[in-house]
Amino acid sequence: MSERPRLNREMSSKIFQDYYYLKEELVDFCRENSLPVSGNKIEITKRIVNFLDTGKNRTTCC
Repeated sequence: MSERPRLNREMSSKIFQDYYYLKEELVDFCRENSLPVSGNKIEITKRIVNFLDTGKNRTTCC
């Protein structure tokens, strides 16, 4: 089994989703990248996937 990569903004969302990260790690990543930290782990994970795919912080609707 390969070692889990450190969560960073250069990784693909596919690699990110292949590994398990603690909510605390997700929140730290969000803070480092000016993303909202509110919500449950699933919501935060979706936010990070979107950020990794687009490079954008989508905090507003529509």
